[in-house]
Amino acid sequence: MRNIFCLLLLTLCGLPPEVFAEDDVPMAKFADRTFTARVGAYSIGSLTKMRIDDSTGTLGTTITLEDDLNMDSESSTFYAGVDWRMVGRHYLELEYFSFNRSGLATLSSVIEFGDREFEIGATVDSFFDTEVARVSYSYLLFDKPRWALALSAGIHVTDLATGINEVAPIGGPGERDVAF
Repeated sequence: MRNIFCLLLLTLCGLPPEVFAEDDVPMAKFADRTFTARVGAYSIGSLTKMRIDDSTGTLGTTITLEDDLNMDSESSTFYAGVDWRMVGRHYLELEYFSFNRSGLATLSSVIEFGDREFEIGATVDSFFDTEVARVSYSYLLFDKPRWALALSAGIHVTDLATGINEVAPIGGPGERDVAF
């Protein structure tokens, strides 16, 4: 995902200045800023249902991560973004955030997750990680003192990873992992 951002940014930076040639329209809002950086936090509420089928196509168990695997339904995460006014009405925006959740639960029902089966009473830890990155190009159509209007196009990439690890299986010691 990061490679896509780097490639797009390098491509835009390598374009000749003529591509961004502008008429002499005064810009009220962005005229004095070349870069704008943003940092902050998101507070995210989730209700995540999922099913991971096995390699032969047999349906897995539909689970709710918050109820079945004891993951938090509320979470906070760091957010970062930057705007770059390249020239005149043209600007580029980059944004990124990731949010990772985990849970520890004793199973009250059998869970078939991928090619593994986790029995009732097994203690499992689990994770569900989300990484979001966005890059967009915008052309500022109107820029008034109290409002602006831009036409934008971009790429939004979301990377998801999840897994379950049996930390206390029924009937003895050992560990089994399954991750996607």
